[in-house]
Amino acid sequence: MEHETTRRRFLTRTLAAGAATIFVPPFLTACDKATELLGGGDVGDVTIPDVTIPDIDKLLETLTLEEGYLIADPATGRLYRLDQDAHTVTQLAPDLSERWTFGGFGDAQDNLNFPTSVTPHPDGSVYIVDSGNQRVVLVSADGAFVRALDGASTVEGESHAPRAAVVDADGNVWVTDPLAHRVRGFTSNGAPLRTIGELGEGDNQLNAPRGLALDADGNLHVVDTGNARIQVFGRDGSHLRSYGGYGTDDGRHLVPRGIALAPNGFAYVSDPVSGAVQVYDKGGTALARLDDLTLAGKSAVPLDVSVSANGLVQVRLHTWTEAT
Repeated sequence: MEHETTRRRFLTRTLAAGAATIFVPPFLTACDKATELLGGGDVGDVTIPDVTIPDIDKLLETLTLEEGYLIADPATGRLYRLDQDAHTVTQLAPDLSERWTFGGFGDAQDNLNFPTSVTPHPDGSVYIVDSGNQRVVLVSADGAFVRALDGASTVEGESHAPRAAVVDADGNVWVTDPLAHRVRGFTSNGAPLRTIGELGEGDNQLNAPRGLALDADGNLHVVDTGNARIQVFGRDGSHLRSYGGYGTDDGRHLVPRGIALAPNGFAYVSDPVSGAVQVYDKGGTALARLDDLTLAGKSAVPLDVSVSANGLVQVRLHTWTEAT
């Protein structure tokens, strides 16, 4: 049966006391039932933070697949639209008007080629993973090009394509590279800092790493997708521990993709193939498995996950509809 992708939506849930509670965050549309959510409806408790909420109806009208999906900065409430079809990133105001747009297909410094990630910086600038151009681009708070971090491999003949990025407390940028099976580190000035990993399944080895996140101690939690696990590396690149593993039970993955760490140290890992979000405690012990996800009455799979500063867990879901 042929399928086509429907609208992409953010469905926000938090796990507490063994129950799932749905929240409407201040700068995201929750799903196609957003209006019902705002009114309470029959979907559970609803918490609306005391900040500006964009026009939900306008969000539903504008967020088509062709226009990409939204990325919110939990710390500042800034909203970004990542459009992989147009190869652009746009910062939106609370009323959803466009503040600036960066990119457009190409390989010049002001262009993008299949951006895959947007990482906001507290000063208002953003790091954009420009995967097709094999680099990470730093864009200022007003949308101007600042510099590019070259994602090129230091190994001759090695393929590379950056996927996701995080910025640590020292301003260093860490980038996953699933084709090179590595994590690359850069200083705040863009100079190469350190490379972690190589192809394999042992400690200090990676297989197509995708998502990554930083814990309170500055350690990197890397989604080792091809090995169906999460590896933790210290500030110096040393391997500390691993958690997860292949399988379909609690604490097991098929093809893990995204990861987010909550303020209490809990890790949330999305796996679109198993259709679940796995939850781990600070030590890597499996706590819960969030599955049977639906969006507007349709089955959905979790692509990515993020956690706000106050602990709200945001999951980006993907649904299908039959082609006509």
